[in-house]
Amino acid sequence: MSLEKLRKVLPFAFAALVTLLAVAGCQSASPEASPTPAAAATPAPSAASSGVAPRDQVGVELFVMSDCPFGRAAEGVLYKASQALPGRIDLDIKYIVDAETKDGETKFQALHGPSEIKNNRVQTCIGLLQPDKQLEFIDTFNTNSKPWDVIAEQVGVNVKDVEACLEDGRGDQELIKDAATVDRMGINASPTMFVGGEPYQGPISSLDLFEFFCEKLGDRAPDQCASPPDTLSRSDGATAGQCSDAAAGDTPQVNPEMIDPIKIEHWVVYPADAFTQGYEQVVRQTATFFPNAEIKTYSSTDKRGKELIEKYHLDILPAFIFPKKIEESKNFTAMGSLLVPMGSEDDRVYVLSPTRIGANYHMSRPKKEDEIGIYYTPYTQTALAMLLDVISVLQDPQYAKFKNKVQFRPSTLVDQEGKLLANNGPPEIEELERHIAIMSKGMDAFQKYLVVRHKNPVGTYWEDYVREAGLNPDEIKTIATSEETESTLKEYSQTRTELGMPPIVAFFVQNREVAFVQDKDQFIELLKFVEKH
Repeated sequence: MSLEKLRKVLPFAFAALVTLLAVAGCQSASPEASPTPAAAATPAPSAASSGVAPRDQVGVELFVMSDCPFGRAAEGVLYKASQALPGRIDLDIKYIVDAETKDGETKFQALHGPSEIKNNRVQTCIGLLQPDKQLEFIDTFNTNSKPWDVIAEQVGVNVKDVEACLEDGRGDQELIKDAATVDRMGINASPTMFVGGEPYQGPISSLDLFEFFCEKLGDRAPDQCASPPDTLSRSDGATAGQCSDAAAGDTPQVNPEMIDPIKIEHWVVYPADAFTQGYEQVVRQTATFFPNAEIKTYSSTDKRGKELIEKYHLDILPAFIFPKKIEESKNFTAMGSLLVPMGSEDDRVYVLSPTRIGANYHMSRPKKEDEIGIYYTPYTQTALAMLLDVISVLQDPQYAKFKNKVQFRPSTLVDQEGKLLANNGPPEIEELERHIAIMSKGMDAFQKYLVVRHKNPVGTYWEDYVREAGLNPDEIKTIATSEETESTLKEYSQTRTELGMPPIVAFFVQNREVAFVQDKDQFIELLKFVEKH
């Protein structure tokens, strides 16, 4: 699947069939957490700390697994940050591998298997031969499906030289050194980063890295540091998780016993005017478990799509419909909790539970064309970084016309008795109320608060952050504890609970669709979509 199509797949939705698979290795981290090196590790000397790098550079060591999605994301944002600071980053990429030499022959092992070892070798050789091209090659390779030699030629790397390096073992010798380093330092998480020889503990996004590098450069910082380019973002980072070789592996394996050759029809009805079209993922999984299924997809505006919506009273799309014959499948018992019977006894069908798979388009809700609600939990760096990016986009004259369409809605969950529930208890609910109070003082004040707050969203000395934003803590507390604020928070939270929105941050588009927006670029895509629809 292309990168653009991947961007349209909901990460929080369509997880139901995945529960039939076994996944390990790449793990989601808490939203506030950045991949962190072993606490007792002593970093190897970086180019900056050893005096190799010129005084006007900052040394960066990045430990990665070349096939780890979180490591690749870190490489991507690091490339963007380094492009914004040309010549100021002295980068050393090391690969997390195991190497065992016996009788003069070295065997490598990597979490993601032979493919990762191959990519490690290629990227290492490029780093040896043309270090100024290494990160550009990696970023281009990671976002394309073309062979490495095609990408190498595209970015100006000499393919014959790389092939010679692979042949004569220079790359392997460097990987042996990497294996010894990661073993000595106890590093097994991709990505792990050191800046100036010190562990980097902050958010891994292009804008956060840019600001941190500028801070490290101090009075040697270039003019660019005073005005970060618009290409940088706080929401394009790799804070979602890490790959660790402490786990068994991260390639989903299908249980052969779950595959049934039964011949059935399978109908999929998807929303015609949705920003996020994620039904393809479930279709692929269905084809895996039912290889002889005849899968037919219909738009909600197609004649057949309309018939299915009316006949089975479909309210939430996409809808995945199986015929009664699926009862004969050996998968039926295992999938029972995911299937909802619909229709009469004579015309029984089964639909994958919308709530279990995270179906995201609500047909019965009135469409509000000029509204984008952002429901978020403020106790996470991920959410606050996304909000900062949203605000920065809306400050661009090109997108200023959307300002009144975007509504920030701090929210949590509500239990059956109407009581607010939050992972971190009362302190988190109080922070939710403060956000509503601060927004009442204007978006400039809200942005200033987010800037100082996003680096420590769970800090208890909230008064200091409020003062830094130029506001009076007593006044904010009075507004935050008012009945009006409490009512607003309950309203937002009730909507979030009813619609089963994902945790951290969710975009609710035109009062109908819970859309997948992961970074600044996707938010811009969403604005353009709303303008057309």
